[in-house]
Amino acid sequence: MRRKGIKTDLNKIEADILLHKESTIKIAQLKQDKVELIKKLNSVGQGGSPGAEGQGGSPGADSLKNSLSELTEELQISREQLWLLEETSLLEYLKLPSCDESTILEDEVLFSSDKRTFHFEPLSHVQLVEKSGLAEFSVNSHTAYYLHAQLARLELKLTSYFQTILLHNNFNMFSNPDFSKSVVVEGCGSSQDDNQLFHLKSAQDFGSPVSGDAMYLVGGASKQPFVAYFARNLIQNPGILPVNLFSVGRQYNPVKSKESPVKSTESPVQSTESPVQSTESPVQSTESPMQSTESPVQSTESPVKSTESPVQSSESPVKSTENPEHSLTNTQQSSAVQVFSVCADKDMMMSQMNLLKDIMTEQLMKFGELRVVDRGVQHLGPSDIKKISFQLYLPGSKQFVEVGSLNVENDYYSRRMMIKQKQNGQYRNVYTVSGQMVNITKLLAVILENEQVDPCKPHQASTPLNLQVLQYLIDVVEFHVQDFNSPPNTPCSH
Repeated sequence: MRRKGIKTDLNKIEADILLHKESTIKIAQLKQDKVELIKKLNSVGQGGSPGAEGQGGSPGADSLKNSLSELTEELQISREQLWLLEETSLLEYLKLPSCDESTILEDEVLFSSDKRTFHFEPLSHVQLVEKSGLAEFSVNSHTAYYLHAQLARLELKLTSYFQTILLHNNFNMFSNPDFSKSVVVEGCGSSQDDNQLFHLKSAQDFGSPVSGDAMYLVGGASKQPFVAYFARNLIQNPGILPVNLFSVGRQYNPVKSKESPVKSTESPVQSTESPVQSTESPVQSTESPMQSTESPVQSTESPVKSTESPVQSSESPVKSTENPEHSLTNTQQSSAVQVFSVCADKDMMMSQMNLLKDIMTEQLMKFGELRVVDRGVQHLGPSDIKKISFQLYLPGSKQFVEVGSLNVENDYYSRRMMIKQKQNGQYRNVYTVSGQMVNITKLLAVILENEQVDPCKPHQASTPLNLQVLQYLIDVVEFHVQDFNSPPNTPCSH
């Protein structure tokens, strides 16, 4: 609790829970007593038993009526006290972190790939795109940008590449809406007044965040639309689990000022245990950082996009026309690939987490120095019992940036959003793993900084960025597309 900065009186919560339990038992007993009194009163009214005070049973009936009236009043008072307790004190209970025995207190490095060395001082991706003209940062917003030429094409190819990887591993592609309602946002553990999400202005069909009936812009590559799809749902056939889904699209997050990625040039995350070192060296080639046998689906369009948000945030970002904080690692709109897995039990949930962790590690280490970190409790969200962070190193910016993450939520969404499965006639909770497989926008910054060349060489005087490498990356992905779509046992012309 102290590590997460949660100021909650645990003793009071415990007392309120005990009071809630006692009140529930008392109300159940009062209901039973009321039923018995009604039966007796009906019996007296039908003349089935004599009154307590003699003839006609009328005095006995009056006594029963008085007792019934007093009991009904006591029952109503007890209910109101219980409702008040649920609406006030027990809300603090929802703020408690969702932790179990697998949750760790401090960050722990699980994997670290080899470093890439440069024989010159590398530039940041912001300097590179300004010199090469591959992107343009807008002065209208501190996070708006436009991708040009090969960089715009590479974004589309990378999206298709990771899409193909997931399809090859039996994940099903999902088409998610960009918007989510307040009940879903709150059910996922997000506060509706914490300025962490964009929301639409009040209109006829929805209100403001304080009304509890707002409409939020989260993007299709987010967990909220997945949770909304399964909310208040019963899985009749648990044999189909796990259900593995993914979505490709946009993700929106308000940014007031530049985020601070974990900075380090050596070992930024300290751990009491020795980091697990890989037995294989990552691909560190200036010719092609991607060596995969899978192929993505082709995309022929190359739209120019901007991270200007079409809706307002609950708190407007601070705009700066002087020294704007431009960066591809700190944008309000980004392209991403989101995964979501629904599991039958905890063992299946952990198995899916390990599967996704292996896939993401294998793919992301091709783009540079990768570090996989099991985050400590202070970095967990309200729904997480565990979070695995995938961070790639930016040699020019001299910092690690999180390009992907996995969140293990246990049965958090099942309990809060009424997602159940039916096994042997009994209703049971389901378990989920979700996460951002890759943030494409941040990955572009990683590729730019890792594929730059020495600007002091004569033939590179015009640009420090190897444009041939970017074109080669696009061609490599195109090659995988053709190879993937070729009939079995048909040799590829390449």
